[in-house]
Amino acid sequence: MAKERNASVIAQLELVALLVNQPEGNRPSLFDITNAVYDMAKLAKVLHKRYEASCGYQWACAGKYERRTANIEAQVKALAESIGVEYERQGDPRGWPVIIKFNGHESRLG
Repeated sequence: MAKERNASVIAQLELVALLVNQPEGNRPSLFDITNAVYDMAKLAKVLHKRYEASCGYQWACAGKYERRTANIEAQVKALAESIGVEYERQGDPRGWPVIIKFNGHESRLG
């Protein structure tokens, strides 16, 4: 568990460092970048648990549960767009649920 937590923190720091190095005119503030990355990482952890539940439990395939999952995915997408990065969703619970891409670099959150 500690190893996963460290990997998430490292991915967050990598992404913030990459985004901060953008040209001044195109870059959101450091505060906005840091908050968005932190929030995406928290939501990615929630998505990971939801994807696991969807694979193993009948109740997780109900409409309300799936709509809530889609809402969380939309929140992650909006956060990614707010700081100018691409967002890729991975619904397989064996991998990282959120992949952020920027200038040829990938950061995986979850």
